[in-house]
Amino acid sequence: METWGQICEYRQKGALCVEMEGVGLFTVAAYRDCFATAIYVISDVLIENSWKLGWDENKLEDSIQRVLDRIVSSL
Repeated sequence: METWGQICEYRQKGALCVEMEGVGLFTVAAYRDCFATAIYVISDVLIENSWKLGWDENKLEDSIQRVLDRIVSSL
C-alpha cells in the first residue's frame, strides 16, 4: 500500500490511477519482443483522506462481467 507521502506526490503530479501489476507484464513483453495488453477495472478510490474500498461491491462484479462479455463477443 502506498504511504500518505506517495499519495500526495501522485496527486500533485495529476495521477488518476496507480497500479503496479501491469508493469511486470509489459516488462516481460518488451523483453520477449511480443505484444501485451491489459484491462483495468477500478475498485478502490481515494476520497480526500480515506480509501473507499470497492472489492465487496456488486458493481465491481458487474463491471468485470461486462468486460469479459465484450471480450468474448469480440472473438
